[in-house]
Amino acid sequence: MVLLISVFLISTIVLAAADLKPPIYSYTWSCAEIHKVPGEEAKDITMRYKIKNETANVKCFLKCYLDRSKALDKIRERLENLKHKHNCDSIKNNDKCVESFEKFKCFIKIEEKVRELGNG
Repeated sequence: MVLLISVFLISTIVLAAADLKPPIYSYTWSCAEIHKVPGEEAKDITMRYKIKNETANVKCFLKCYLDRSKALDKIRERLENLKHKHNCDSIKNNDKCVESFEKFKCFIKIEEKVRELGNG
């Protein structure tokens, strides 16, 4: 009887865990919904760093995503670990959506260069 209950509990936990998405996906979808960015476009931006439309909605989506996911912090840390200098943090704008968008583009450009050099 104890074995049967244990199997049932483990099965329930596994099934519940299967429904959970990593936080990165929930950030993508929730920010996309808030800022009216289509899901596929949001996924292209966050997973492939492909930006098709530089609209105000996309820029604010990206700010939302970056604030929640801390993605820029992770990229910044990676570049610091590689001893790679950047000036992306010097980008300032009164419009915080534009500022986040420009910083993101700056970091991605540097990240691509690092990969080309074989450091990533």
